[in-house]
Amino acid sequence: MKAARSAGWWAKRIAEGIGLAEHAYQDALAYAQERRQGSAAGVPNTEMAPIIMHPDVRRMLIDMKAKIAAARALGLTNAVALDVARHGRDEATRKRAEAEAALLTPLSKAYGSDISVEVASEALQVHGGMGFIEETGAAQHYRDARITPIYEGTNGIQALDLVGRKLLMNEGEVVRTFLAGLQEIVANVPTEANSPFGTTARCLGQGMADLVECSLWLGKKLAENPSAALAGATSYARMFSLVAGGTLLARGALSAIRKGDNAAETQTLLARHFAETQVASSSGLKHAVYHSADTVLGEKADAILQ
Repeated sequence: MKAARSAGWWAKRIAEGIGLAEHAYQDALAYAQERRQGSAAGVPNTEMAPIIMHPDVRRMLIDMKAKIAAARALGLTNAVALDVARHGRDEATRKRAEAEAALLTPLSKAYGSDISVEVASEALQVHGGMGFIEETGAAQHYRDARITPIYEGTNGIQALDLVGRKLLMNEGEVVRTFLAGLQEIVANVPTEANSPFGTTARCLGQGMADLVECSLWLGKKLAENPSAALAGATSYARMFSLVAGGTLLARGALSAIRKGDNAAETQTLLARHFAETQVASSSGLKHAVYHSADTVLGEKADAILQ
């Protein structure tokens, strides 16, 4: 019964942030389609253009949708692992799923709630000044979303759990197995110059290399200087979530293409956008993992806080 409550609680926690983000996105999309301001290519000079035609508004909306899709992919993968951990056909299967669920829980919880705040904030930006008018609901979405990274001890605690406990599970075998599965997916992403995936494979490949490198480095650093390792935990958790989420989006797009799904083109573009704009930040996050302790810990850091 305790395990069932735990699984149900985490499923609810994982879904809450994603649901709030989706609501904020849908409202922003509708507003952008209706609100007219400024000029845009293809619109007569005598008319105001719907703001959805402005490049930066389109960028924000697609960023929002891609982040939600990645968070949903992480959350659903986590949910499947939780289900198999309880209902798998044999003990070995259940134990493998339980370990994967334990690894994914801090990732899906933290990333899903972080992007909930980010998406709600971007939705406010799309609404402009109207976002602060209560009847639009945009400000309420942000207030509702802002609590989600604080539940259960804040997302910083999730990052510490990921690095301090989950990274070392079964002497690192759980992380190695999961990353190996992601690497198999990346190997199947087309690399041709004219591929609709663009540079997805390259971005995911670089992100995967950065993630593997950081995982090994943190494993060693935990034994030498735990505080230094934990100083970069949040950056590592973000990197892990981006690489895993982006790879799962690519897997979904590849599956849709194989099945001839009508949504294949949209899924491919979302996977490409996420890889090229979000996963591409992995190198900066790797630098933060390695060097956060230099400015966060010690007497010099104490002086910053005075």
